[in-house]
Amino acid sequence: MKKKKRFKRTKVAGNKTRSGYEAKVLKDLGARKVSYEYEGVTIEYPLVLTYTPDILLDNGIIVEMKGFWDGRSRNLMKTLKQYHPNLDIRMLFQRDNKLNKTSKIRYSDWCNKHFIKWAVGESIPEEWVKEPKKTSSG
Repeated sequence: MKKKKRFKRTKVAGNKTRSGYEAKVLKDLGARKVSYEYEGVTIEYPLVLTYTPDILLDNGIIVEMKGFWDGRSRNLMKTLKQYHPNLDIRMLFQRDNKLNKTSKIRYSDWCNKHFIKWAVGESIPEEWVKEPKKTSSG
């Protein structure tokens, strides 16, 4: 029986990415000499599950990269924000697609509704990279 390959791993700066899109974003960060961890932390959330974000910037901003964003992944983001409101989780989309073929709602609309910062492109916005680290006191 032939095993299905879920995704093609691309190696960038010692990191095996889950997609060509993630590889492009990591290459861009390297070219701009931005310090980051790729899937370097694991965060617990209800039901004794864990979540490993794609990028953790040195300033504490978590960036999740999505080409296709399914309902399960959207529910995960909603749950993480509910149980970890102190985390600064942001979405970087390859495109601002509709949630599905019949939906009028786009990824950006969903993020706005759930107060999640987002961007579209193959590069993490410079303002996110340069944003100062938030202190825990305020």
